[in-house]
Amino acid sequence: MKNISQSLFWFGFILLLGGLGIGILDREWSRFFFRNIYLDRQVVVGFHLFITHGHVLLFSVVSFVLSFLFKEETQSSLGTRVLFWVYVVGVVFTLSLGLYKGLSLSAIVGSDPRLGLFHADRMLFGGNVILRGILYTIAHPLLATGLIGLFMKASKYITKN
Repeated sequence: MKNISQSLFWFGFILLLGGLGIGILDREWSRFFFRNIYLDRQVVVGFHLFITHGHVLLFSVVSFVLSFLFKEETQSSLGTRVLFWVYVVGVVFTLSLGLYKGLSLSAIVGSDPRLGLFHADRMLFGGNVILRGILYTIAHPLLATGLIGLFMKASKYITKN
């Protein structure tokens, strides 16, 4: 990865395609599992897939903006490359957790509509709340560190003009 701008652009493009794919998956997955659930519960259970779909598209736009901000940088420094990979891992990890939660909750509640959302949520990650806490505690700070670091690095190109 010599050119950070190009890498961010292609990562954003992959996220854009992934977001569109998750939107289709959300619609088809929901259609299959929600046929026996009342509409009010469909909205609550389907929210997690819907929000993940939106987050993927949002991170795609953020990646495109960052690629534009880094367009003047021809050779990326080691620090910038590290921040890029921290951002990529954080985004992928965070979105994977959202996708897992959305698909799992839909499948659990769709399989047994009498099951409460609280109980279905507690069944995630094999019912292991410690694992759940660790995964969410790792994912979000990675994403935030990479994103804030890249914007701080890009600010030097903004202030030059």
